[in-house]
Amino acid sequence: MAVLLDLGLSASGQGLFAFPEKVKYPKFNDVDIDEKIAKNWHKIIKRILDLPFDETPNVVPLSASAKTIFKEWYDKLADQKNCGGSSFAGIATKMDRYCGRLALGLEVMKYGCKESRLEEISEDSLRGAIALCYYFLARGTKAHRNFYTSPVETLPSVQKSIYEALPLNFETGDGIRIAEGYGMGERTFKRWLNSSLFKKIDHGYYEKKYR
Repeated sequence: MAVLLDLGLSASGQGLFAFPEKVKYPKFNDVDIDEKIAKNWHKIIKRILDLPFDETPNVVPLSASAKTIFKEWYDKLADQKNCGGSSFAGIATKMDRYCGRLALGLEVMKYGCKESRLEEISEDSLRGAIALCYYFLARGTKAHRNFYTSPVETLPSVQKSIYEALPLNFETGDGIRIAEGYGMGERTFKRWLNSSLFKKIDHGYYEKKYR
């Protein structure tokens, strides 16, 4: 059987960000995995893989209590998207779909451990999926903050205008003329060229790091 979860939502989605905090690299460990753990893991995976498969989908619904929790979380997430700005809304826009998929995955794992008959999504599995959604929301926000927010946006208005007016690659003399048009002196502009916003390509020739 093909196991599906029906939430009444589109199946389309976007990627999830995994962006952990800085951790220490572990040192070499020659301790083998306990044979009992390996055997139990094999049994769990085999039980899942032994699920019969045919073209008729088997829909696994949310339990009554899980559905109530999902509706409350869905509405709360909608409020957060409405008030959190466009960047957060973009990160969270498909999270409700992922919540269903994650909940189903957790329930399938419970089935593999003989803790579920896979007849409905339990409250426990849904709460676990919601916790994972909040993790991915936090990681997505961190990734957006680190990789998608240009430092140019935080510049004073005059510097930002000059930066945007400069071509991607330029000679120092051309940059000075553009800067003077916005009231920035030659010496100030040359000092600015040493900042992290620019890359020196050659003598008297620079490139903007941000477009």
